[in-house]
Amino acid sequence: MTKDEIKNRISMALKDPILQQGFEIICKENAELNKKLSKAEADYDKMFWNKNEIISKVKEIIENIIRVTWGEGWNYSLDWKVKAEQFLKEVSE
Repeated sequence: MTKDEIKNRISMALKDPILQQGFEIICKENAELNKKLSKAEADYDKMFWNKNEIISKVKEIIENIIRVTWGEGWNYSLDWKVKAEQFLKEVSE
């Protein structure tokens, strides 16, 4: 039996018209809330990048920083460059 069939049977089993009407209102509001929840979940998913997109963007930024700044007299240690390159190697695997 489907959900709609069950709801219809419950609604018909309620002898009092006020109870029947109240049950139908609850079912309608529940359906509307489920639609809103589905839309909110879809919007939430659109708001955030997935892990691969984030790693790709971070990798691109670090590569550009290394390319632009290395050897240009910037004051950072070789250790920083090694760590950045290690990170890039790990996320590329």
